[in-house]
Amino acid sequence: MKSLFLKSCFSLLAATTAASSFAALPDPVDPRAVAQMSMEERLEQSRQLRDAMAKATPEERKAYREKLRAKMDALSPEERRALHHKMRDDWKQLTPEQKERFSQDRRSLVEGLSREERKAMREERRKAFEKMTPEERKKWRDDLRKMHHDRMQMYRDRMQMHQEGMHHDHHHHPKHHHGSGPKC
Repeated sequence: MKSLFLKSCFSLLAATTAASSFAALPDPVDPRAVAQMSMEERLEQSRQLRDAMAKATPEERKAYREKLRAKMDALSPEERRALHHKMRDDWKQLTPEQKERFSQDRRSLVEGLSREERKAMREERRKAFEKMTPEERKKWRDDLRKMHHDRMQMYRDRMQMHQEGMHHDHHHHPKHHHGSGPKC
């Protein structure tokens, strides 16, 4: 659960970037403050963080992740659980479009990392997973399955809307009327 919440916070936390070329990342925002932000504020902060991460060096990004992990580790298990539930409830209230925007921002952030950094992040998640209790591991897996299911449902819904739109266009386009005209 801590790992899932950490990933959520990582993608939500933001930084204000200076107009100069100075690329150092600011300290991560306290997870409790992030949980109090509206989803639009979180999305904006996420975009700012993604932009700052793109300008930062691999060492700066690693230092940022370490600071973020330290802030998460400083929370009590009860605080982490409460924040996790609040963030999950907030996620459920999002529209499919907001979920897609949020997911795209998170993907863009990760895609901006080097192969070595992504490998290091996977290792960090693996270590965090090993520290979890069996109950937390089960919850984490269940949450991942649910997120995957939701993402697939959103994809199926989009495909259905697209197909219905094409079906609708097909039947109402004069070229496709089934009449006595020439067959193409």
